[in-house]
Amino acid sequence: MYKSFYSLSDNPFKKEIETKDLYQSENLKNLSARLNYLKKTKGIAVIIGEPGSGKTSALRAMADSVNPHHYLRLSISPYLQAQ
Repeated sequence: MYKSFYSLSDNPFKKEIETKDLYQSENLKNLSARLNYLKKTKGIAVIIGEPGSGKTSALRAMADSVNPHHYLRLSISPYLQAQ
């Protein structure tokens, strides 16, 4: 219903949204800058926040921005199941 009302061609709330299409809110820009600093300094971090605040989206955007030949992308989640 909202897609036709707002003339949207796709669901803007899906989890699989391309990182290039993410809304660049101030919070996302701030977290992205901190993640880039960690990348440059080879640091480590714990990211906490309210559900839906964009933690996973920011991490996906950072992971998509690095050279896969230089970085290993590793996700650890208690919700993943071995297949």
